[in-house]
Amino acid sequence: MPPWHDRTMPKTLAAQAFSLAIEYYREDDGRWLADIAALPGVTAAGAVNASPISGGYMTKRFQPEGRPSARAEKSPEAEFEIISQGYFRAMGVKLLRGRYFTDHDRQGAAGVAIISQALARRYWPNEDPVGRRIHVDWGGGGLAAEIVGVVSDTRDIALAAAPRPQLYLSYLQFENYGYMALAVRTSSNPLELAHPIEGQVWTVDKDQPVADVMTLEGVLSKSVAEPRFRTLLLGIFASLALCLALVGIYGVMSYAVTQRTHEIGIRMALGAERGNVLKLVVRQGLTLTLMGLGAGLLVALALTRFLVGFLYDVRATDPATFVAASLALAATGLMASYIPARRATKVDPMVALRYE
Repeated sequence: MPPWHDRTMPKTLAAQAFSLAIEYYREDDGRWLADIAALPGVTAAGAVNASPISGGYMTKRFQPEGRPSARAEKSPEAEFEIISQGYFRAMGVKLLRGRYFTDHDRQGAAGVAIISQALARRYWPNEDPVGRRIHVDWGGGGLAAEIVGVVSDTRDIALAAAPRPQLYLSYLQFENYGYMALAVRTSSNPLELAHPIEGQVWTVDKDQPVADVMTLEGVLSKSVAEPRFRTLLLGIFASLALCLALVGIYGVMSYAVTQRTHEIGIRMALGAERGNVLKLVVRQGLTLTLMGLGAGLLVALALTRFLVGFLYDVRATDPATFVAASLALAATGLMASYIPARRATKVDPMVALRYE
């Protein structure tokens, strides 16, 4: 499930969409996108000026019409993307209000824009932004556009980054735009359609470079390679630390119980039941273990804020992790108390009395 999209999206999307980085070619007014969308197995095709999670995004300042104008350096800012009309369908971005772009949103027509839910929430919190007009800082005179739709938020910078306000404009309303990435959604294995799609691009211009063909799942994997490696190292060291803690707890508790062999012999010589002595020693050892465990949990909770940067979609105070580690340590302390105590209670009291 692509985490930068809405949580209700199907899990199969990552395996059913892929992107090709291509030089933008619009002499046929975008009809090549319709030809790609018509290929067997393709359910949607679109183009965008920056591939998802590529770091190639731009920001533009804008000014909502009808509101007091702010100085240029203080006017609102949003991520800026130029897209084709099929891009949202290809990427599974949901339409929340209004409409998507159409073939009529081209040069000579009134300027239109689509905004993300995050942008709508920030600047029109209790209003419907559809139909409102904004002025985008574009070139010398800027660009006036009417908001025609609101779509769900995406994470185009990084998976761990919160969705930022985004502003989308129709690519048919711009002159030759230098670079676009193609996104295609398929109903089968996307890599099997890579060559037919490349061929469709080359029917427009045989010299068009097509590069970085990658499934969306591959794009996601590549984007998290570095944090995944850091997390792997952190997990290895954490596992080693847990093993050392288990060995240490077992060794200390076992030694402490063994040192009480003489005491155990005296208790049994005076008539104490073997089971009662065993329960006493285990209870005392487990009490010490739980006290140490409680102190460790408090320290761990205080230090988890330093781990937040290593985690995505997992809370630093993940209950399952704390419970599993606590149970492992408690079980080790129980075994370290029980096994030596059981061994000591089986020793002849006279031998135990002579134990030093």
